[in-house]
Amino acid sequence: MKRKISDKDKKDWKNFISNKEKLSNKDLYLSNNKIKKEIIKTIDLHGFSLENANNVIEEFIIQ
Repeated sequence: MKRKISDKDKKDWKNFISNKEKLSNKDLYLSNNKIKKEIIKTIDLHGFSLENANNVIEEFIIQ
């Protein structure tokens, strides 16, 4: 789909490329402020008896 570029769009583009201001890096802002960092804890219960595994899980939940 091709469409004719409007005079306003041309004018805006010329203003943009002739402007000497630096643009801020939005990726840095998003990575520092918007993304939640989650810590996922894991427990290895291999080799524990059922009773010991339940105790370990209970302690894990309390912390």
